[in-house]
Amino acid sequence: MHLSHVASTEDLGDAEARDVHGRPLLLIFGILWERAALVRELSTADVDFALQTALTAYRRFLDDEEHYSLAVPQPFPTSSTIETVAPVAVGAAEKTPEPTRLQHGLRWQRALVPAAFVAGTAALVTAAMVYMGGDPEPPPASRPGTVVLHDESGEISVSVPGTWKQDAGEQTWSPAASRVADREKRPVLRASTDPTRFRDPGHGNSGIFIGLTTAKNPVPAAPADHERADNGGCTAVKPRTKTVGSLTFTITRWKGCRVGVPVIDEVRAVDASKPFGAWIRIKQAEDAQDVTDQILDTVRLAAP
Repeated sequence: MHLSHVASTEDLGDAEARDVHGRPLLLIFGILWERAALVRELSTADVDFALQTALTAYRRFLDDEEHYSLAVPQPFPTSSTIETVAPVAVGAAEKTPEPTRLQHGLRWQRALVPAAFVAGTAALVTAAMVYMGGDPEPPPASRPGTVVLHDESGEISVSVPGTWKQDAGEQTWSPAASRVADREKRPVLRASTDPTRFRDPGHGNSGIFIGLTTAKNPVPAAPADHERADNGGCTAVKPRTKTVGSLTFTITRWKGCRVGVPVIDEVRAVDASKPFGAWIRIKQAEDAQDVTDQILDTVRLAAP
């Protein structure tokens, strides 16, 4: 029998109970009877015992992931009301009805970590973790010549050219300082061919800025206007949209810039299912090597 439980920080000994995208974790555990059985009435005591055993196993995994080994399941006396079922012949094969699956009000999810079932005398408890909120998006793909970067919070990830180095300095940005309607400091990821000079509008190095925010319009008007001579002296191209998963990108390209890099893309990223988004700026030193779409295909964001 499979059961599920939304893990909390308390359950995991104060460890983070969310995935890298900020979604809650669902603990999948179960009870295995020695013989095929239909559960007529599931005992709360059995569920509690199985859950605590599963949590203990997962905490042990968190304490030492590198040396973790599977625990041997121990039988315990159950108090649930069950009905033993004999195998039913189906042609030349035999088929045993599956035990009842308990949902506990949660939608069944695909397990990301395979559960290892080992026959026990009376019961088996095993644990696996999956992400809540639908099938999780895959991590950014690392193509040849690229590298996958993550911010400190784990809420931003992206694949960029391998020559771009991540800025290890400030890990947050202030949307309000850029006239974005969000007063909190939010996670940020910066990377470029020269992280020390990426913010200098007159420097011609390629790079990317991704700043999370809960603002409905995450792109500030003035900083993202590169027509002015002191902010690039560029010409704007008609905006276009691109959708990747739940994210919709509105891309405004500025080209023919007379100061700094020749091409700047100002991108408004908005999540369709949650009230958050990001301001993304991509600067490219070589117009012929357009990597904007390749980069946006790999952007993964979680609500700040």
